[in-house]
Amino acid sequence: MSLDAYLNRYEYASGDPMNYRDLLGLKPQINWIPESEPADVGDDGSLTLHEVWEWLPSEENEFAIVAHGGSDHLSAFHRDATPEQVWGEIQATDAWKELMKGKESRETVIKLWVCNTGVGGKDAYAQQLANVSGHTVRAPDNVTYPVVFKKVMDGLVTFTATFHIQQHGWHKPGAWIPFAPEK
Repeated sequence: MSLDAYLNRYEYASGDPMNYRDLLGLKPQINWIPESEPADVGDDGSLTLHEVWEWLPSEENEFAIVAHGGSDHLSAFHRDATPEQVWGEIQATDAWKELMKGKESRETVIKLWVCNTGVGGKDAYAQQLANVSGHTVRAPDNVTYPVVFKKVMDGLVTFTATFHIQQHGWHKPGAWIPFAPEK
């Protein structure tokens, strides 16, 4: 089953060009967190989890994917997506095409901001995606989540976020696990 019916291909400026800017349309990220999911910040519901993840900083030679998931699955808007479907969606983005100009596959990393996709060794979702794509995939061995800070100064409300890998409520940090394509 194709994900076309469930994915918004209008990705420019997070689908909100009145409030956000991506002048070249090249933000190397796919954000599959539902747009209506609350961020649990503040009491007015003005901020969604989808918006918070849009603040994720881009790193050179990395293409980030933000979604829900686990060691054996990745969910695109609450529908499981196979590694082949995810790879197809990555290749269809202008950001990926621009990122890959003049580079070999080993230079570009796919980074999964998807909980526990780095757990399971050769059976991990990240390993499956690395095998399908031919690219190294970096994935967390624990839960990923943003911590959002709300600041009010002179009546102006601003938000900032930091991004973590760690079990909620625990002091057990996680790590990024690299998965190289298997031959």
